[in-house]
Amino acid sequence: MLIYAGLRAEKYLANHAPEKDLELIMQAEENIAKIKPKRLVLISTIDVFRTPNGVNEKSEIVTEGLHAYGLHRYQLELWVRDRYPDALIIRLPGLFGQNMKKNFIYDFIHEIPGVLNQEKFAELVIQDSQLEEYYKLQESGFYKVDVADKDKEHLNDRFRKLGFSALHFTDSRSVYQFYNLAYLWRDMQTALDAGIVLWHAATEPIAAGELYEYLTGEKFVNLLNGMPANYNYRTIYDELWNGMNGYISDKEKALSDIAAFVKISRKGG
Repeated sequence: MLIYAGLRAEKYLANHAPEKDLELIMQAEENIAKIKPKRLVLISTIDVFRTPNGVNEKSEIVTEGLHAYGLHRYQLELWVRDRYPDALIIRLPGLFGQNMKKNFIYDFIHEIPGVLNQEKFAELVIQDSQLEEYYKLQESGFYKVDVADKDKEHLNDRFRKLGFSALHFTDSRSVYQFYNLAYLWRDMQTALDAGIVLWHAATEPIAAGELYEYLTGEKFVNLLNGMPANYNYRTIYDELWNGMNGYISDKEKALSDIAAFVKISRKGG
């Protein structure tokens, strides 16, 4: 059995350079074809929906107006379904777990912005020129942090003096669904045993401000321009996971798991 999770998950890169992202999709198709698996599980994303709210496994995908990240991954889903009719496709929401390096939970733990666009980098460097020592311009056009572990607290202090952190990229009103990566193998087996071919790992949604307050006891207010994210997708298989209302687990379970993960991650540095 092949579990294919080989696609990059950075939406900003896919949408910034859609041609390169499409090349990665084609490479994925070539890789799967070369392996010729007898059984296939494709790890996909809920972002194949333009509006991932009020949808489940039976909902139609509307590709008009869909960003490159979602469109290309949906194209891979179609390719897989055409060649492997019994393949299991899993659409994941936001993730937390070992080696995950994106989203609000990661930003909460680490605080230092991992990536900055050129405009934001220029704005911050005007205020603190030493930031240039810790970021390198990538081919993608974004600046990526490059800091030794021993210097991370020093860099954190510089950002605190600027009144800026990775958390400022998230609107506190944004609503997300978070899935614990530690459960993926178990849940995958449940879906396979049940003969499911498309599954949404839908957990009950949590607002960013609500999560921050749960973890710290303090308010988090950060209002950005544009509409806040609003994820609320569901599954028709909730009862198989002892869930309800289209969710495999409730908000309390997600909050508890996230708090435990944050605690362990911070202990590990």
